[in-house]
Amino acid sequence: MKDWMQQIWKRIGLAIVCGVLISAGQGLAGQEDPGESLADKRLVEILSAEREMIRASMEGVGQEGILVRAQDIARSYESFLAENPNHLYGWILCGKFLRSVGADADAFAALRKADSLQPNLPVVQQQIGLVFMDQGAFEAALPYLLRAVELDPNEPEFHNDLGLFLVQFGSELEDDGVLGQGRASALALESFQNAFRLDPENFERGWRWAEAHADLPHPDWEATALAWESILPLASTPIEVEASRLQISRAWIEAGQADRAVQWMAPVETVALQPSWRQLQDRLNGGRDDDPASSGAEGLE
Repeated sequence: MKDWMQQIWKRIGLAIVCGVLISAGQGLAGQEDPGESLADKRLVEILSAEREMIRASMEGVGQEGILVRAQDIARSYESFLAENPNHLYGWILCGKFLRSVGADADAFAALRKADSLQPNLPVVQQQIGLVFMDQGAFEAALPYLLRAVELDPNEPEFHNDLGLFLVQFGSELEDDGVLGQGRASALALESFQNAFRLDPENFERGWRWAEAHADLPHPDWEATALAWESILPLASTPIEVEASRLQISRAWIEAGQADRAVQWMAPVETVALQPSWRQLQDRLNGGRDDDPASSGAEGLE
């Protein structure tokens, strides 16, 4: 249940944030139809219902109760779009919501409708790509995720989504000949680097960028260690600090610079990280694992 609620929060939360931008976006587009203000008000009410559903899930309302609320929201979107069939942002937010609750076929239909109303909108390309990704249709997803980045290269989330997609499906894309061998991990690193460059105070983006160095066919371990060192100041919790220190130590061990690794090997207090600390300590003491690339990784992700 916890994982299910977290996934709902993660995926609907972006739609709620985007909802704040709807009125501004429509105003900039010069849409001054008197009927638009009433439609926008109704759309905000639907978004408020989504927000209330998230709050209820965080307060412990059961999955059945959340699903009832989700069905009510879906019906609200259906009614809204029946009366406002050309409301671009209504279709986008409807598609986002339907995807968040696993109704991928309906989400795809809503997003295709949005695409027909305004082709090549970056967020629509992104969302269509994510629907394909959710369905495991990785070859279909790739061009949409690439197109979103092409259309709006300054949006870090588009780069981040592309990187996550390549981490998940890169080997399949290489096996099918869509990408050359080793190309997926290199593109994922580039994607995470761009996301972090555009959002440099975000520790999670920095973590993914640093972590992606080790996924390359032939990692540059010194560059990996320096990447981890660069994001350490962004860590804001004890577990983030300790996990980052262990990643730095691991990278310096892989680089063959044990003296530099030792500098980061103060004992950790986080129980989940202590096995990783002991593994790294054993390696520094001369007991090297058979698979050095995976050593010390447990508990760090």
